[in-house]
Amino acid sequence: MISEMETKGLVVRDQGNGTGYRAKIRLTQEGRKATYELRERIKLAVEKGGAGLSDEEREHFYYALQVIAKNLQEITKEGLPK
Repeated sequence: MISEMETKGLVVRDQGNGTGYRAKIRLTQEGRKATYELRERIKLAVEKGGAGLSDEEREHFYYALQVIAKNLQEITKEGLPK
């Protein structure tokens, strides 16, 4: 993915700190612009997706998602019972 992002001009490797896996990677100006645009689109999607929910309903929803995520993490650690 990093190579693809480099090809698109979104990131550059800082060669002064090593090569390959040790090189620091930073966003270019174009990468920062793309990141900002993506964050704005995500923000809009979350706002529209949660439209019509009260704060209390939203709180219950996020709580339920946390419980489900925790349960799924336990399954991946332990495996499903036979």
